[in-house]
Amino acid sequence: GVCYVRYPLVNPYGEDRIVSVRFDDPSLSLVSDAREWRTLNQVFGVEAPVEDDMFAITPSGCAVWMQAHQQMTLPFKFRALSAGLPRRPHPGGPMTVPADEGEEGEGERER
Repeated sequence: GVCYVRYPLVNPYGEDRIVSVRFDDPSLSLVSDAREWRTLNQVFGVEAPVEDDMFAITPSGCAVWMQAHQQMTLPFKFRALSAGLPRRPHPGGPMTVPADEGEEGEGERER
């Protein structure tokens, strides 16, 4: 089955930034197609805006331009191996959203 996950992201800086979001789980994918995003919102009863061409897809994830202190929600699909498996927290802890290449620090939010 497929799970639809909406992950909150905040630019904690007082200036505009391009934020890179990286993930290495092959079961996780960013929903970058606006039509698919709208469909998932409709199927899962989510009333949220959808933006066309919001993300730049990179080999390891995506990049998104964010204004200073902007908040947004990233749409992800998680392809579950089996619907019968028990749900457990991921042992890796919080999901980390690294700052731009060459920038110091990280923005980090708990799942």
